[in-house]
Amino acid sequence: WLAMIGSLVEMVWGSKRLLFFYLACGLGAVALHMAVTMWQLHGLEQAAAAFELAPTHGHFVDFFINHANKMGVGLNEEVMAQVEAQLMNGDKSIAPELTKNMQDAVVMIRDSHRVVGASGCVFGVMVAFAFLFPNQEMGFFMLPFRMSSRTFVGLMLLTEVIRGISDVPGDNVAHFAHLGGALLGTLVILGWYGELRWPK
Repeated sequence: WLAMIGSLVEMVWGSKRLLFFYLACGLGAVALHMAVTMWQLHGLEQAAAAFELAPTHGHFVDFFINHANKMGVGLNEEVMAQVEAQLMNGDKSIAPELTKNMQDAVVMIRDSHRVVGASGCVFGVMVAFAFLFPNQEMGFFMLPFRMSSRTFVGLMLLTEVIRGISDVPGDNVAHFAHLGGALLGTLVILGWYGELRWPK
């Protein structure tokens, strides 16, 4: 599918312009993904520091439920319940171990959130196709109807926004990388608008 739409974009723009566009979208994907990740890590680090200063039940829940779980790291329900019970009863003997676990979680998340940007490039090419062929009808498996390319790409981007801000635990897809590629791709297209050849 990507080969099909990519070849059509290349026919209009040429291979050199498409290559530049593809690489630019990759940079946009990496930039937005890293910006969002750094913002999330900042909140995670602040939550860990708050627990270290005051190892309370509230700070424990804030770290694991409001931050770590949303970034794919957490404790199983049984362990969570045991720790919560201890902290609610004022037993802070487990605090040093929890603090170390939190610090390890921060390091693990920081090291694991790498992104290449290839999927963001794909979304950029999809945006280019929607700009060049907005009324091109497209059919998809499992869907009993066809839709225009701009409608399809718009729905794809909306889905990425919703999934990106939903912070579903266990969702390891780099949604903001996809959006970063699409966003920078849109900006590049708008910058080229006057000099581009558009299909009639």
